Amino acid sequence: MKTDVSILFAISVLTNGGAERAVAALASGMADAGIKTSILLNRRCENEYPVSNNVRIYALQGKYAVPGNIIHKTKKTFARYRLIQKIDPDIVLAFLDGIIEPTFLSCLALRKKFVPSVRIAPQIGPKWRRMIRDFIIACSTACFVQNEEQKSYFSKKIQRKTFVVPNPISDGFIAEPRVYNSQAKIIVNAGRLHKQKNQKMLILAMEQMQAKYPELVLKIYGEGAEQDALNQLIRSHGLEGVVQLCGRSENMRAVYAEADVFVLSSDFEGMPNA
Repeated sequence: MKTDVSILFAISVLTNGGAERAVAALASGMADAGIKTSILLNRRCENEYPVSNNVRIYALQGKYAVPGNIIHKTKKTFARYRLIQKIDPDIVLAFLDGIIEPTFLSCLALRKKFVPSVRIAPQIGPKWRRMIRDFIIACSTACFVQNEEQKSYFSKKIQRKTFVVPNPISDGFIAEPRVYNSQAKIIVNAGRLHKQKNQKMLILAMEQMQAKYPELVLKIYGEGAEQDALNQLIRSHGLEGVVQLCGRSENMRAVYAEADVFVLSSDFEGMPNA
């Protein structure tokens, strides 16, 4: 399927997150289907999610690739504007707070069709941020969410231009062979090491489980800002042999196939990739 429409995805990076994984998969699928597809990043990183060779990737350069004060953010927004002007897409799809707002301003100035994505429960977060997001969505060409519950949060007017786009999943995860054990031994959790994901609760729960089920092992996959705090928690409760922080895995299909139980401990989610 070839089309003259060109699509630009906007997100900060292509690593360490569900939205980032979804962008990599969606952009690759569109590009391989013959749609001219690009991705605009704040910066390139190591260990990025794989993207089709048919996708063109752009990134803000130098000092604009990192956070800064209000003057820096303003200059960064203008740099984003100039890059979107150069790429000249027909439709821009933006992901995550901090990217949606400046990309919306650029698209507004350039008269580009703009489509933001809602990735978490829309009722979560500070009221001022939710008001800004809802205003942007009201002014956008369309919006896409991950499930019907997210869609139902918005007014009927916004719902009419809101589309449910579930996270893409590789057929390999479904086809991966596995052995079912009569007694659970390996518990797996996967996601960013972030307070929202609440791996702390899961670790403390394992301490209680050990008294009755000493054979259980918890393996937590992911990277993030809470890694040092979680390591300290494991050590302080003497759970070094019980809870393992496994970092990032390039073969989550095998990880899930090995697991007897998967536990999602997040305080809130949209439609988690894990």
